[in-house]
Amino acid sequence: MKILRLIIIVSLLISFSLLSTAQNNNLIRITNTQIITPDVIDMGIIEGQEKFVKLIIKNDRPNSVKICNIHTPQGFQVSINKKHLAPKSQTPLFIGVDPKLLTDTLVKEKIKIETNLILPIIINVQVRTPKH
Repeated sequence: MKILRLIIIVSLLISFSLLSTAQNNNLIRITNTQIITPDVIDMGIIEGQEKFVKLIIKNDRPNSVKICNIHTPQGFQVSINKKHLAPKSQTPLFIGVDPKLLTDTLVKEKIKIETNLILPIIINVQVRTPKH
């Protein structure tokens, strides 16, 4: 009975840790020492319509972070709710792509977000379009 209970508890802990890791795929964390971004935001295959993904920018610093400027490549757009992140707050960031403005079937680009911090936030984005 105790062994079964222990197995159930361990499996629940593993499940919760895997879920929390999977949910952080679209999380950008700003800490005191670093900016943690996903390796690549893969938007998959886009056929005819625009597609959007939602990320969360989380300020884990004790100081505010101000978003000053956002640079997007051709075919991409970014929308953010708040440009001033208070300490320990977060905001959604939406990245959109219009396949009509893309010229290649595999597009790998960078979105650069300038802030009041020394280093910018760099988001690597990948999208595929069907062959024309």
